[in-house]
Amino acid sequence: MIGSTAPTCTYNECKGCKFKCRAEQIPVDGNDPIHSAYHYKCMCHR
Repeated sequence: MIGSTAPTCTYNECKGCKFKCRAEQIPVDGNDPIHSAYHYKCMCHR
């Protein structure tokens, strides 16, 4: 699989997380999210 797999989050990125932590796509340009490139950020989910 190339390109479509989300990166795994490290322990440090999820530090303080009491809930499920996963990588989510975040638009680099928040003003134009549809045409923007994306990067991954680890987020906590309840």
